[in-house]
Amino acid sequence: MLASRDEVAAAIGTQWQQNATCINAVASASLVHTRPRALAIWLCLVQSMFGVMCGVFCISTYVPSGITCREVLWMIIVCIRINDLCASAILLQKAYIVTNYRRWIFIFALLAVAAPAPIVYASWSSPAIMSARSGGCAFIYPSYYPWLRFAFHAPMNIALTLIFVGVAYLNVVCTFAIAFEIIGLYSIALTLAEWCISSTLLVAHVGGFGKGNRRSSERRQYERATHDEFFQPQITLSTFAATLTTDVVLALPEQVDVLIVGGGIAGLANAYALARAHPSLHILVAEQASEICAVTTAAAGGGFRKKCKIICTKQLKQAHMVL
Repeated sequence: MLASRDEVAAAIGTQWQQNATCINAVASASLVHTRPRALAIWLCLVQSMFGVMCGVFCISTYVPSGITCREVLWMIIVCIRINDLCASAILLQKAYIVTNYRRWIFIFALLAVAAPAPIVYASWSSPAIMSARSGGCAFIYPSYYPWLRFAFHAPMNIALTLIFVGVAYLNVVCTFAIAFEIIGLYSIALTLAEWCISSTLLVAHVGGFGKGNRRSSERRQYERATHDEFFQPQITLSTFAATLTTDVVLALPEQVDVLIVGGGIAGLANAYALARAHPSLHILVAEQASEICAVTTAAAGGGFRKKCKIICTKQLKQAHMVL
């Protein structure tokens, strides 16, 4: 006997949900291993693991001796509510940072924490459960149930939309679609699609954030290693109030071709003293650190074959001649 279109659609939907949650769980576990102290990653792992558990329960309904539809409903409702809490916590944490740590954002945290209790109670006490032809289960919910969910989710989703317009837009659309029953009785099934999509986006977002942090850390380590290897100070100039002493002037090695000093009156005085001691020396005076970098680059690309020395006499009380 060939399977009906409803049976095929139900099987594909269940398998897709299970595949998505398994992939998210593996990705979340990998992120936890690399960044065990990040709260957002642990929340991603929790909601992904509950997604895997929910998928196993849904698949078991196709087994003749599997669990009942009411047990499946209870498991799905609890898992979705936990997913909502995890997703809300991650988004509110990001919103708290984006809004410059405004405490009014915690109002929505209280709303997110209070939402599961009445929704779970309404799911447990009111709806009737019946077996569909496909062997699955249908959730016959009361007319107020979508609006109960809407009342708890819409305020926070709308607020987050104002903060993260691009991130929360589809979440709001899905909430309205469920409330207005766009596809009839099966509109409530959109919560599963919303769950999988939001789970994937959260894992991808946190994973990208972790990769960015790792790249930044690797870049800092490379810069420190490069600085230690190639830019280790060779001669420490004993200066006070940016005043260059005679010993320092005489200590300049002969291979120096360009010397960059700090700006201001002290920098000009240093440049004058160095020019008198080393007539063949090219001396550049830079006021800011950015200018020092600019003239260093210009000196390196201007045909100077010898080493370029830098003395930041204005910014440092104890300047360094660096290679």
